[in-house]
Amino acid sequence: SGKSTLVGLFAAWLLRGTPDLRLLVLAADLALARKMVRNTKRIIERHPFTRGLKPARADQWAAEQFTIIRPSELRDPSMLARGITANLTGSRADAVICDDVEVPNTCDTALKRADLRARLAEIEYVLSPGGLQLYVGTPHSWYTLYADQPRPEIGETVPFLDGFRRLVLPLLGPDGQSTWPERFGRRSIAQIRRHTGPNKFASQMMLQPVAFADSRLDPDRLRPYDGELDYREAGGRAWLSLNGTALVSASCWWDPAFGAEAAGGRGDGSVIAALFADAAGHCYLHRIAWLNRGPGSGPAAGGGPAAGGGASETGPTGDDVAEADEAGRQCRLVAALVREL
Repeated sequence: SGKSTLVGLFAAWLLRGTPDLRLLVLAADLALARKMVRNTKRIIERHPFTRGLKPARADQWAAEQFTIIRPSELRDPSMLARGITANLTGSRADAVICDDVEVPNTCDTALKRADLRARLAEIEYVLSPGGLQLYVGTPHSWYTLYADQPRPEIGETVPFLDGFRRLVLPLLGPDGQSTWPERFGRRSIAQIRRHTGPNKFASQMMLQPVAFADSRLDPDRLRPYDGELDYREAGGRAWLSLNGTALVSASCWWDPAFGAEAAGGRGDGSVIAALFADAAGHCYLHRIAWLNRGPGSGPAAGGGPAAGGGASETGPTGDDVAEADEAGRQCRLVAALVREL
């Protein structure tokens, strides 16, 4: 917490000391990079040591880049924001700040992780000799950029940031106490841990790379239940409950796929899951249905609870939603399940 704010101050400090520096900010997308540039601009405008750096011309004080008053006439601005997918050809920088380049959208598949590493390797062609590279972020994958050990399974012999000086500040110290008690007290930490789950807490708050795939479901925490949804309306308000417990949210997740049987059972299953939650944070995995068990047959329904939930025995039947086209058939099955719940 507060990493980007500190780096904005650092950027302003660099420019005050050496006004000819050219800083390039890379982030997962342009909007994130702009925030860093905007933060640094505010500091330059307001800090008594840097107010004299602001240029008079408005075109040198833009949202994505700015150029301070400096002794040299340089082609590149003092600070420039770019998303990681942008074309950097022709740019030059004396310092490249990679601020949250690793986020779920850039690292949730092997292909995206490889593409991210390839794009970051292009920094070498942008950076001036002896220039600075600074990475600021938290791990979002077991194969994170920030790992301090290589991942041989993806061909690494050294960590991606091998040779970099590292600073790691987890939320909890070795004694189990909060590193920042003024902002993260015991109650706040407990709430974060409960809402995010153990693996995401370890990754984002303790800076420990984990395999998120291992955290999708903990079978030891399943608690079966009997009961069906009870929907009522009274006084103009809707009320949904399960076994007398009021539910506060409902989500339906569909992972579509075709041809599991056509591929001899080796294909991916087209699966839909209906999840409900109560105010105490318990989740109820109320329906799980396999949709591509062959045309004309209904989904196999079943499932179990996630941290306190359950499942039912039936789903919409294939006879009710007969459809020659496989995509249309599955869509009708999904619509029927959603309607039923």
